[in-house]
Amino acid sequence: MDKTGRKETEYTNLKQIEYQLSVLSEDCPSLDCDAMAYCSSVALRKAGIQHKLKRGYVFDNKTGDIVIPHVWITTDSGYVVDYRLQKWLGEHDRVPHGLFFASDFARVSYIGEVLETGADVDIEEIAYHLTDGNMEMYTHG
Repeated sequence: MDKTGRKETEYTNLKQIEYQLSVLSEDCPSLDCDAMAYCSSVALRKAGIQHKLKRGYVFDNKTGDIVIPHVWITTDSGYVVDYRLQKWLGEHDRVPHGLFFASDFARVSYIGEVLETGADVDIEEIAYHLTDGNMEMYTHG
């Protein structure tokens, strides 16, 4: 499959799980950015979507507000998955939420590096416990 085909497949898979991740976000409001990112990572992995956990901070270029530390996900084709930034910067259209391209939100800058998890860290097990054993409700595939 060529690069365009991979991007189309990823987009289709992302749209299929976007709803489940939104429900997870609503069902588990106590999950902070790191826990939500771990759970989202499990869902993305099960959907076959290549991605990276990122850790760093987000800077609001207009107000100067900084959210630190912050954890989010980037996919190989440039999508960002972040269901917790609005918790800190407010629930406004100008603050990204869910699945988006960072370039669509010039007001905020994501600055960080890949969050490596060791071989002894089982993110799927962590996500299972974070969702009280209900993680399978939020995954597809």
